[in-house]
Amino acid sequence: MIWNELLGHQGNVDFFRRGLANNRLASTYLFVGPSGVGKGLFARLLTQALICEEVEGLNACGQCSSCQQVHSESHPDVQVIRKPAEKSFLPVEKFIGDREHRMREGLCHFISLKPSGRYKVGIIEDADYLNAEGANSLLKTLEEPPAQALLILLSSSEQKQLPTIRSRCQIVRFGELRKSEIEQLLLKYKKADPQTVARIACYGNGSMARAEQLLDEEVLEFYEEFWKLLEKVGGNRDSTIKLVGHFCEQAGKESSRRRERMIMVCDFAAEHFRMRLTRLVERGHSSRELLEEYQDRLLACIERTFEVIDQVHANINQSTLLECWIDELILLLSGLPLPPSLVLPTIE
Repeated sequence: MIWNELLGHQGNVDFFRRGLANNRLASTYLFVGPSGVGKGLFARLLTQALICEEVEGLNACGQCSSCQQVHSESHPDVQVIRKPAEKSFLPVEKFIGDREHRMREGLCHFISLKPSGRYKVGIIEDADYLNAEGANSLLKTLEEPPAQALLILLSSSEQKQLPTIRSRCQIVRFGELRKSEIEQLLLKYKKADPQTVARIACYGNGSMARAEQLLDEEVLEFYEEFWKLLEKVGGNRDSTIKLVGHFCEQAGKESSRRRERMIMVCDFAAEHFRMRLTRLVERGHSSRELLEEYQDRLLACIERTFEVIDQVHANINQSTLLECWIDELILLLSGLPLPPSLVLPTIE
């Protein structure tokens, strides 16, 4: 059974099983949840179920030529859109073709064609990188979806989509993977050392993508040291800047690789602040004013970190950006010490 490949998300499997059985599938779905929890795999398994030529319902065989073509992304009724590595956003040409082939190529044209089987499926894997131009090119297709067509957008957050996109999608949420599930996947597919796997699973934040990043010893060592510095960022400005700068330089001289490292650092930081925010809410504090103020400051840290990611994509000078970012985090968090009960334990 194809769904044996998936760990977790049984509620979403049941949701689509009921929808398909009752002939009540929407035309467009927005899958939202942390990176690396299985949204892409779920989209592929769902597509196999819709395309399979041997079995109806959600229990695709996984063996027929259609299932195999979906798996290899070669099926004529399925198109997967990804952001090119060298681009900051999904090019509009991916949706409506280049200037010479407007509306005769791209996802919108593809999805309008009659399927050879039961469904025509389009998957946008990097929907977080939809800019206004790309989103607008999709609107007509979302407003007037063709019969037997299904669009699936994968995103880390509803807030990263324009309201015009969100309002036209049915949202399906994906939660984090459990620690035991991360360990199981690493041992099965990455053949990693069990001790390393146990160490990484504690940091994975429920994301297989994060766990795979941390299999790199260089990244893992940075992650642990960076996390410790972030807990006391106000007193470790120069050390934090030096650590991050060195980590980005280790990627090599190619600017695109250094940008990838800087974005990874921002992801680590946002994860750190989200966890602090979660602990803060869970534990509470006798002073409501202090609790609300610190909560606001943590949210501001997360928002500023997301802005830095956009600025990295815009090729702003990375060294200057790093210094400004750390200084801003210090200002946001300074002068408001946490009571001991709210300080996160140091990762060891």
